[in-house]
Amino acid sequence: CLITYFALNAFAPHALQGLSFPLGALIVRGWRRSRAPALLGALAVALLTIPGLAYSARKFAEVARGHAVQYYLPRSDARALDWLAGPAPAGGVLAPVPFAIVIPSQTGRAVWVGHGYWSSDYAVRAKQANRLFGGRMRPGAARSFVLGTRAPLLFADCSHPANLNRLLGPVVQATHRFGCARVYVIKRT
Repeated sequence: CLITYFALNAFAPHALQGLSFPLGALIVRGWRRSRAPALLGALAVALLTIPGLAYSARKFAEVARGHAVQYYLPRSDARALDWLAGPAPAGGVLAPVPFAIVIPSQTGRAVWVGHGYWSSDYAVRAKQANRLFGGRMRPGAARSFVLGTRAPLLFADCSHPANLNRLLGPVVQATHRFGCARVYVIKRT
């Protein structure tokens, strides 16, 4: 479990978070019964906490070097999110992954695909959304896909500059530009 968590970086951290309190309580109760010296206890605490601190520091450094959208929003994207949270038409949003993760917390709106933990058919949906926003769909397929999602709004963040007006043509009712970010309002059918 710990090898998978620290060495392979492939273990869901929430599993350890859920176990940490019960395991900590058991360790304290067991320690009281043992006759081990206090120095050994301090060493055990250090052994159990320093690897987690190192892992968190490594993750923090990775995030600080990159500009992951979950941690840093360009001004244009933030302005577009403000519009979605305010005067935009009602309804859910289709957006590319990973940007789609940001939308519910910033706007209160549902997304067609969001986070892998809570989006059904995540891998398929993420691939479809990213093909659309990457401009890698044919116009007919793009229109069918967008209408099939039933999302009345499409959010193209600054990382996805493809012109969806060319792909979607007559299904776009309006396009709102916020610097490099765009929100497309889809005609209701």
